[in-house]
This record gives sequence, C-alpha cells and structure tokens, in this order.
Amino acid sequence: MGQYFKIVNPVKRQYLDASSFGENIKASGFMIGYHAIALAVIVCNSDEVPKHYRYGPLAGSWCGDPIYAAGDDYGLPNLHGIVTSTEENPQRNLNQMAKEEFEDISYRAIAMLCEGGDYYSEAFAKRVAESPDSELIVHLGNVIFQIGCEPLKKALIKELGEEWTKLYKGACNKWHF
Repeated sequence: MGQYFKIVNPVKRQYLDASSFGENIKASGFMIGYHAIALAVIVCNSDEVPKHYRYGPLAGSWCGDPIYAAGDDYGLPNLHGIVTSTEENPQRNLNQMAKEEFEDISYRAIAMLCEGGDYYSEAFAKRVAESPDSELIVHLGNVIFQIGCEPLKKALIKELGEEWTKLYKGACNKWHF
C-alpha cells in the first residue's frame, strides 16, 4: 500500500490529486510529472509567466499561499495550526479534510496545462494511446466534458480517432467513475 498524498491549499480550500493526471500519488512519485508542473504554474507569480502561454486564471492563483503535501495514513490531525479534527472524527488529518470539504482542482489544472501549450494535450493523448484501458482516459474525458478543453479534445481525436468517446465510456464502466 503506502501513503498517498494530495497537494493541499487550506487558504483556498482546494487540492490537487496526482492520480487525476494518471500519475503516482505515493511518495515515490510525488512531485514527478505533470501534476508537479501544474503546481508550479499555480503557485508562480503569474505576472512573470510569458504572455504567449495561455494558462488562464488558475495560473498564479495559489501564489503566496501555504501549500502542504498531505498524506492519508500518517498525517496527524491539527498540524500547522489547521484544525482538521472533528468531534465525530478526532483523528481526521488534512488529507481527509481536503477530500471531504475542499475543491479538487485537478481537472481544471489539466485543462490549464493543455490550454497553455499544445505539448501537454499531445503528451496526455499519447499516454492514453499507449494504454487505452487505463483510468487516464476517464480523467481526460472528464476534463473535456466537465471543464471544457478543446486542445485536449483535438489531441485525443488525433491519437484515438473520433470514436475516443467509446473508449471513455467503456473505461467509465470498468473503473466505475
């Protein structure tokens, strides 16, 4: 098993989940991959990002906020001055609190990367083409259907064809999303 991490911003009451990017959420994969790049864009001073990138309003939205790598199993309650415990669950930690109460911005972050540069859309689509039976097609489809992301949709069509939605629906049934 191991410990699984979320990247949590308690000020904005939001978090990123690397599994939505099709990436490892354990310590061995933490901050390796596109979720790490998305975090870098979200915490950067957006005034310093070259204007030819079209990342949108999510870029820089966490700039200056405290950010935590919140583990699920071993994180203690009420760390760093953040009250996470409840009367019903005195052992609740920041990871659990985020999952229960905060907004998961992972799909928005994927769309942000894909809107910011075609490379990301193409890279995500290639990963799905290499492993079309994975959960990643569900997450990317959800980005398109829930958030809207034309560059990602075009990249999936290019890699998988117009019928990519059939793969998506099949994967949704398999992975019970």
